Order: sequence, then C-alpha cells, then structure tokens
Amino acid sequence: MPTENTTLMPATVTVEPQILVAQKFKDTLGDDFAKAWNNFVDSGQLWALIIGLALGWIFGKLLNF
Repeated sequence: MPTENTTLMPATVTVEPQILVAQKFKDTLGDDFAKAWNNFVDSGQLWALIIGLALGWIFGKLLNF
C-alpha cells in the first residue's frame, strides 16, 4: 500500500462581473402609513374593530365555563 503525499489544492475561482442598476424611489413610508391610518379611522373600521374585539371578549367569557 503506497503512501502518497496528497495536498488539497483550492479550486479555481472565477469572478464574473455583475451589473448593478440603481433605482430611484421616494421614501414615503411614513406618509403612506399616515394615509392608511386616516382612511382606517375615517371609514369607521376602527370602531368596527373595537366593537368586534369587545363582543368577542364578552362572548368568549360567557361561553367559557
């Protein structure tokens, strides 16, 4: 059984050029959130959420014995 001195050689690494495309966008996350919140309140969905949570809690307490 012959013994060989084997060394691990790193594989060749090829570097391929990448094309980066810059995109411009407006950072209006705060404005979008404010607009969505105002629409949520103005359309009455906030009251529907509060009433639904209250009724769900009441029925949950009544039916859970």
